[in-house]
Amino acid sequence: MNRIIHLPIIALSILLAACSPVSEQQTWGLSTDSLKYSSLLTIARADSFTLVTVKDAWNPEHELHRYVLVPEQSQLPTQRPEGTLLRTPLRRAVMHNAVHAALVAELGCATGIAGICDVDYVQMPELQQRLDLGVIADAGSSVQSNVERYISLRADAVFTSPLEHANYGVLEKVGIPIVECADYMETSALGRAEWMRFFGLLFDCEPLADSLFAAVETRYTALRDSAQQTHQRPRLMVGLINGAAWNMPAGGSYLGRLYTDAGATYILTDNTRTGSVPLGIESVVERAAEADIWLIKQARSHALTYNELRREHASYATFRPWQERKIFFCNTLTTDYYERTPFHPDVLLRELFYLFHPERATEGYEATYYTPLLP
Repeated sequence: MNRIIHLPIIALSILLAACSPVSEQQTWGLSTDSLKYSSLLTIARADSFTLVTVKDAWNPEHELHRYVLVPEQSQLPTQRPEGTLLRTPLRRAVMHNAVHAALVAELGCATGIAGICDVDYVQMPELQQRLDLGVIADAGSSVQSNVERYISLRADAVFTSPLEHANYGVLEKVGIPIVECADYMETSALGRAEWMRFFGLLFDCEPLADSLFAAVETRYTALRDSAQQTHQRPRLMVGLINGAAWNMPAGGSYLGRLYTDAGATYILTDNTRTGSVPLGIESVVERAAEADIWLIKQARSHALTYNELRREHASYATFRPWQERKIFFCNTLTTDYYERTPFHPDVLLRELFYLFHPERATEGYEATYYTPLLP
């Protein structure tokens, strides 16, 4: 009787053990790198390849993309995990924006860039020079991908900043690998900056990327700790109306948290989303009418003024920072804000810390990005 009962149980146990999935870690002998701040990147290494996984920022339980990196001098492994194959270092990359192009250049790998989109936004002298010489090509608009141009450039990868439910159309069908740079969706400034370690792997300059990030981390954390010791925290509002919405970084975004790290009380600090939040004017008035400081970041062909702001939208003049002349403007058309600050958040943190707490500014300090709005 006992044997009749136990045999099926034993057989079932053996069957379940045989069918239980072996972890990917075990299958490929992966060892995972320790990333301190990024919430979207995972880097794991095997003997013959490196597996990089990018989480979907809009659906964190899902993957956005995975990449299998194999050095070009190595033989392709006969078996490898599923994912987009990238032979490293990349040598003919097309960058959809200047943000990532500037990082690659800073890492000493500008020769790996074949083309850049939206070249009017390029500020970095080295990249401008290469564009002028034709060493780097104008790859057209990032909004409407010129796939024929990418093919003619013999692109080995196209770097783009993904949107939710992004569809790359023809680009996905021609076989050029798409590197989805979701760094802007990170929840901390250091989390975004840590993506430079991924770029270090892609362009075979990993030691330099790691060293650069370590220096950024040291400076950022020291400034952040200093800012947290301040007792007065000015109330901060940012941005402008765009169409029917006033878009502001969410409190859980890397910028929202950076404002807090710099010693401000950000008006959306209670909003834990990432990315930006579209608000109605009534909601902004309710939250920000009595703000102490207003930051505006925009690309303009000329300097912005208080009178121009009021002409653009009469409600702007009802905010306290407008009335007390506490608005600071960053013109992204004439500064390298987008090229430098995403991967050097310590630079922006320092500037905002001194802006929010001018009594802490060092002698002779001058702002690089945000300056007082003109009358």
